Amino acid sequence: SSGINAEWPLRPGGTAGDPNEGCNEYAAPTNTFQCYKGEDKTDCDAAVAIACFGPAETYEGDVTALTNGGCGTCATALKTSTDTDSSKKWETAECVDCSKALCNTSSAMVPFLAPLIAALFFL
Repeated sequence: SSGINAEWPLRPGGTAGDPNEGCNEYAAPTNTFQCYKGEDKTDCDAAVAIACFGPAETYEGDVTALTNGGCGTCATALKTSTDTDSSKKWETAECVDCSKALCNTSSAMVPFLAPLIAALFFL
């Protein structure tokens, strides 16, 4: 005997002969979080891992999709970019991912500015 009783009461979505079908399945917990998009905080879709992106400190371009930053990873942002102007393209190397809520501010993404401004002040 297989131990399965076709007469067991069915769970929602279950079928006769399989008492486990329709049971709850494990779902990884998700985080609700925010990232900066430009100067504004924006709510991101709940995700298992927190992910924000912004321009690398060496980025000198002006592609708004990158300079504004946002929710998700650099790779996803580049892949889902809808800008068809070839002069508005960027590479993942020009982008930085971070894994804390609101971690993609210009002060967090470009920490070299403070010493640079201080050096210029004393010139």
